[in-house]
Amino acid sequence: MEQEVEEGSGRGGRDIRPLYMRAQDALTQLLAKGGYRPGDKLPPEPELAKQLGVSRATLREVLRALESQGIIVRRRGVGTFVNVPPITVEGGLEVLESLDEIMRRRNKVVRTRDLHIRLEAALPKAAARLGIPEGESVVVISRTRLVDDIPVAWMLDVIPAALVPLEEVKLTFQGSLLDMLRRRGKPIVSYAYTNVLAVDADTALARALEVPEGQSLLFLEQVLYDERSVPVAYERHYFIPGLVRFHVIRK
Repeated sequence: MEQEVEEGSGRGGRDIRPLYMRAQDALTQLLAKGGYRPGDKLPPEPELAKQLGVSRATLREVLRALESQGIIVRRRGVGTFVNVPPITVEGGLEVLESLDEIMRRRNKVVRTRDLHIRLEAALPKAAARLGIPEGESVVVISRTRLVDDIPVAWMLDVIPAALVPLEEVKLTFQGSLLDMLRRRGKPIVSYAYTNVLAVDADTALARALEVPEGQSLLFLEQVLYDERSVPVAYERHYFIPGLVRFHVIRK
């Protein structure tokens, strides 16, 4: 069994913080002073735990904390990497614009992976948000969005099939439902009502975003409305907080 460094007692100037907190500081310093750059792969867990003088259980706790802060990223079956600098969504939540629009201003390449466009019967929540009968035909769009080939979001959009037919969506959709509707010119999207929540990644989200199951995600649930305040689309977007940040300007 690995021997962890003994916790200090507080006497003689010892550090009395919990071991995982001291180990987290040690790893952060190692990343800062050890020549690591964004994208570099860290040593395997046994080697890293030995360097820090902690057990692998303590190391995993430290890695989870650093991942939630966006300092590192863990890719299942591949390894742990120093994270790239956060991709800040500078438009803010007070402006209704797509991820594609925001990233184009930053000269970032946005790509779509695992795109699925299908016709389904509206489930209770989507039907309620859209103000349509449960079971009515809706077009459901799901996909993973990548910025500079890094997964940053998984998105699901629902729009009434009576509003935009399935075949039209398949022909004109290019990654963003908001952009598609604006190119189409009707319905005119006037505003959105958005809920912002923190959620844990389930198995499907973890696989799509290449993150550990249970990692915290930023969840934006919103309804798009036209100029008459009629709901036209229901969206569920999940973002990796260490890669994408949102801000709100308050006046």
